[in-house]
Amino acid sequence: GSDGWHEPRVVLRFLNDKGDMVGGYPAIPNMRFNSDWMTREVVIAVPEGATQLQMQPGLWLSSGVLEIDDIRVAPFK
Repeated sequence: GSDGWHEPRVVLRFLNDKGDMVGGYPAIPNMRFNSDWMTREVVIAVPEGATQLQMQPGLWLSSGVLEIDDIRVAPFK
């Protein structure tokens, strides 16, 4: 796509207990090329007041195939 967010990605958003977004959109690895299976990993800080993590995988105004085998969320200190 023509904009930076027009790509296959998993959009991450932190929400508070009212369902409002807190913090900005965290940095995520992008995928603007064809590839074999690979593991992508990201470590992000949880913003103050966040009680939920929303994950939205999609092609986001791009074309092709996005296959996701596993999504794992684990605490990290």
